[in-house]
Amino acid sequence: MDIFINDEPVELEYEAGKPLSEILMLVQDNCFEPGMIVTAILLDGEMLEPQRLAELKSQPASDFTELNFVVRPANAFAAEGLITVCGHLDHSIALRSELVEALQQGNTRVAMQKLNDYVKFWSGLQSTLASACRLVSVDVEKLEVVDEDQDATLVVMDHITSLSEQLSEVKSALESGDMVLLGDIIEYEFSDLTARWRNLLHKMALQFDPNLE
Repeated sequence: MDIFINDEPVELEYEAGKPLSEILMLVQDNCFEPGMIVTAILLDGEMLEPQRLAELKSQPASDFTELNFVVRPANAFAAEGLITVCGHLDHSIALRSELVEALQQGNTRVAMQKLNDYVKFWSGLQSTLASACRLVSVDVEKLEVVDEDQDATLVVMDHITSLSEQLSEVKSALESGDMVLLGDIIEYEFSDLTARWRNLLHKMALQFDPNLE
């Protein structure tokens, strides 16, 4: 079986009859440059999805013709993930507007649906940020981001703490049944929060990957 990394051939010695799973591990342990991560694996030209891998991992590698690893720098991959989430903030702004409108109209059913989607977005944002930090081996609790535009240093945990406090306020207003307060929190306090997170995510991405376009 021929082995490639980003379409470049790789020389790897291994015993005949080795199962596919062991070859995968050998390549990852011995052939990747530091700071690179696998974004896809092609087996005989087809994407090797987790379920398919589980089915084939015990088969001898000699049953296959070509194994190609698609790898990228971890910092670039993490930065692009942050930029993607940053772009989704536009959707969150529209969602917030729809949520506020539903609350003002007293349409509780629609408002609760929108609120659920809105809270899920912010929870997902935090998860993406944490995943990006793990990819580049950065401790999110100690991460600081330089904002040259404002000549300031942004402390990531301050943003996370602020977001958690805002979400707690939403929960309290919801539990007390105060829809007016809930609407005010979403309309006014999250407006500033969205702008600050957009700036933070963009600056984080540039710090992770200065070559990001």
